[in-house]
Amino acid sequence: MAYVGFDLDETLGRFSVAHYAGLFLQPKEALYESVLSGLYGSQRIPEPVPYSENLKTKCNTAFQLFVDCLVEKEKAQPRLGLVRPSMIDFIQRLYELKQTGAVKKVLIYSNNGNPALLKLAAKMLEGLGSAPGLFCDFIHWYHPSRRTEVEYGRPGMARKSLQVLVSAFRGAGCASSVEDMLHGEYYFFDDLNPPHADLLNRDHLTYFQIKPYKYDADPNVIIECFKQAFEGAGLVNDEEYFQYVAPILGNVSNYERILQIMKSDAATIQLKRNIPNDSQLRTQFNTTFPRPVRKANFTRSLTALRKLENKLNAGMNLSNQERVNYEKAKTIITNFETQNPEQAGGKKKFRKTKKHRKHK
Repeated sequence: MAYVGFDLDETLGRFSVAHYAGLFLQPKEALYESVLSGLYGSQRIPEPVPYSENLKTKCNTAFQLFVDCLVEKEKAQPRLGLVRPSMIDFIQRLYELKQTGAVKKVLIYSNNGNPALLKLAAKMLEGLGSAPGLFCDFIHWYHPSRRTEVEYGRPGMARKSLQVLVSAFRGAGCASSVEDMLHGEYYFFDDLNPPHADLLNRDHLTYFQIKPYKYDADPNVIIECFKQAFEGAGLVNDEEYFQYVAPILGNVSNYERILQIMKSDAATIQLKRNIPNDSQLRTQFNTTFPRPVRKANFTRSLTALRKLENKLNAGMNLSNQERVNYEKAKTIITNFETQNPEQAGGKKKFRKTKKHRKHK
């Protein structure tokens, strides 16, 4: 079974343009539980007012509205561009394989210090790929599992390690069993060049080094989605919200000031429009994670393979198309038996019994 990890920035997409939206829509997670908490939480800054259930509900509602809006814009033409195009197909494939049990867990492991951006990327990809709940955890810079990595570094500079990757899969978010992980294969996708040395040449770990995705989404579209979400969740005149964020975000005391900050940031963005050719990555991905095989296709392929083998055993030659069909049938059968060993085994028993009854 497979355990799959992804870097965030320039691997899954380019989400930095939504940095402030993440801070304002998830203030507790993005600020008090990460940036301002000290490396290990030992210097946690006290919250100015309690993060009430009412405020939590409103912020989560706003965040989901924001995600929904961005997903809609990503599906439109021209596309928004936050998400790397090829990743949508990959996420769909991983979700299908997760349903069969071939893929066990999927997470994001990034040096980004804003956990709201990791969550945004995960929710957008789950929406675009029709893969609800695919990501089990988001390992950001201030995540507790990263203590040994960030002790002497600063956000964006730490070297990722196999120890933390394994620890993350075992953590509360993913809750993988030790027994499953001992028999697992690990895969990590990253754009870093040179790559993280501790993830190279490791037994049972495949490291995919991919070309960076450098494409900035239109910040004005981000702001428009933010406005719809913030207003839709009823946060515009919420005094409790501004009491919560004002002490940590300086003079952010009203909605107009938030929009001013976001527009000012948008004006500094120099749009990049470089989408890498992922054809080689697609080939590697399709080889490593073959599409799930349905049982009906397995049965048809098994029947076709037997007919062709009977022809060969009789000393007859196969046509070019029959050779292609022969290899295709073998691939489908192998993939199905790898993905569904119990079902494949059960089918063999059934065939034997059926054949026995026929000869009786």
